[in-house]
Amino acid sequence: MFDNTFLEKLKDKYKYSDKVINALSKIIPAMISYYGKEYEEIILNAILDCEIVPCDSHQTISKVLADRKLTKCVYNSDIFDIDLKRSESVYVPNIKISYNETTNSYEIDKIDRVIVTSHTYNYDSLKGLEVLSHALCHLVKSYNNEFIIDENVITVRSGVSYEKRKIIYDDEIYMELIEEKGKGLEEGFNLFDTEEVVSSIYKESYKSYDFNSIYTVAALLKGKYDLKDEINVREFDGGFDDLESKYGKEAINNLSLACDKCVFLENDMYLAFTREDKDKCAFNINKILMDDVYNILIDIYKSKDSIKK
Repeated sequence: MFDNTFLEKLKDKYKYSDKVINALSKIIPAMISYYGKEYEEIILNAILDCEIVPCDSHQTISKVLADRKLTKCVYNSDIFDIDLKRSESVYVPNIKISYNETTNSYEIDKIDRVIVTSHTYNYDSLKGLEVLSHALCHLVKSYNNEFIIDENVITVRSGVSYEKRKIIYDDEIYMELIEEKGKGLEEGFNLFDTEEVVSSIYKESYKSYDFNSIYTVAALLKGKYDLKDEINVREFDGGFDDLESKYGKEAINNLSLACDKCVFLENDMYLAFTREDKDKCAFNINKILMDDVYNILIDIYKSKDSIKK
């Protein structure tokens, strides 16, 4: 149950400053209200198991992650790298795996979860609450069944997205990325969730202005189509396969691929120096949305009533 006792427990465990506790006192009840009371226990357990590290004026997110050896284990994909460069906050879990010679199997010995936020924004500010809320939304939707080991393959789940890594033992254990799906789609869902959480704190509409293409996809599905609760269930308890079985394998795969393309193009547009290059990226994004994404969304909308049953 969320109350002052929970906040005191957090403060005692991680030695949080009053600013961190004050921010969490606003964000946590807003998250419980948005996602639903049925997810309160997961939300609280996830936040209790994850340290929040605000960078100081001499640090960067990348340096803190490197110092804690959090960049080589999981979420080391192209889309994650883009999100890390663009974002002012990041959630990263770090796991320790060992090989049990008695059972001839790999086992997870330890999971360390960390959220790192940039020094750019103070938690007293609206933007500061946004960047912390964004990482916390990723955390709570990843927490349940985040890691699953099947022989020498580990699946890492983050909401509806996942990545599979081959566990390789050669003097030491390391993991090689072999497959990932749903990263762009999940990032869109998380952007939408973040805006809803921050808007509820301030009792007015809030816009983050980041990755507009994938946000639009999420806003249509979760907002306009009223599928928020159905998608949230899959983000907390299911995953990409469950999303496919609910909305159609081909539709979700194509939607996921299109969202990934949009993420890369939006990043190229963000980094472009000339107006011509920015316009070219914008044109290609709109082409993907018009030619691919909206047709899939129309099909989902047409079957919305049956989907919600």
